Amino acid sequence: AEEEGEEKEYIEVRVVKGSVGVSFNGDDETSFPPIVISVTKDSEASKAGVKKGDWLVGYKGPDDATFKLTGMWKPSQAQGWVESMDEDVVRPLGLKFRRKHRLE
Repeated sequence: AEEEGEEKEYIEVRVVKGSVGVSFNGDDETSFPPIVISVTKDSEASKAGVKKGDWLVGYKGPDDATFKLTGMWKPSQAQGWVESMDEDVVRPLGLKFRRKHRLE
């Protein structure tokens, strides 16, 4: 349900197997934060409710105790990171997204 007001909505995704399931604009090397441009059907991200337009704001690798911030990453960096995490099968992987408020 959509909430009115300034409350920020965060979505955490834990990827244990399969692909990360989100894409960013690999050609965008200027804007930030990285904005999701597509979500793979039936991926962990999709099941968690991640949608096109959500911001990637953090990640947690297998050896990280806390989330590392990604808000200053460019979409091209985020896309490259997702591809390398999938290629090297770095799991479990935590991702944190923020739903963009309609006034932002």
